[in-house]
Amino acid sequence: RGEINGNAITLKNGQWRFCYLHLSRVDVSAGQRVGWGQVIGLSGNTGRVAGAHGGYHLHFQVYYGSFVVNPRVLYPGNLFAS
Repeated sequence: RGEINGNAITLKNGQWRFCYLHLSRVDVSAGQRVGWGQVIGLSGNTGRVAGAHGGYHLHFQVYYGSFVVNPRVLYPGNLFAS
């Protein structure tokens, strides 16, 4: 648990890293293998959250190597309609 990100999980798959921040609960342990569709934690408001994001939410970050990747490019179709 960190002061800024609160309860957090980072999943690694080769060069890819998927970070889930501000979780209210973490359901996995360091080094544990996880499966598709497995619950790894619950969204929350731990760490430093303020303003419009002060309530329960999921902060999701994606990295490929050292590069930040927009998560929208990973989802097909119009899942993130504006």
